[in-house]
Amino acid sequence: MAESYFSKQIDVWWNQNTTLQYAMERMLQAFKTNITPAQAMDLFTRPKYSKISWIEHLMYLNAVAGASSGDSDYLVLKNIVQYASQEIRIVLMAKVHHQRTDYLQ
Repeated sequence: MAESYFSKQIDVWWNQNTTLQYAMERMLQAFKTNITPAQAMDLFTRPKYSKISWIEHLMYLNAVAGASSGDSDYLVLKNIVQYASQEIRIVLMAKVHHQRTDYLQ
C-alpha cells in the first residue's frame, strides 16, 4: 500500500521542486517562531553560555535576529549606542533616530 502511494506521488514531488532549499523553506514555514522585540532584547542581552563556542553563540544570535521579524537590527544598534564613545555615539544615534540632524553641527 505504501509503495503504491509512493509511486503515485513521486511525479508530483519531482515536479514541485527537488532541491534541499525547497525542503528547508517548507520546514521554515511549518516551524517558524516569531518573537516580540522585548523577547528579542532579553535573548540578545543574555550572557554567552560558557560551554558553547563563539561561533555557536553567533548562530544563536542570528536565529534570534531571524525570529524577531527584522526589528533586531534596530535593537542591536540602539543598545550598542549606549556603550559607544562620545564621538561615535552622536553618529550612531543619527542612525537610530533618522529625524535627528544635530550630528551635522
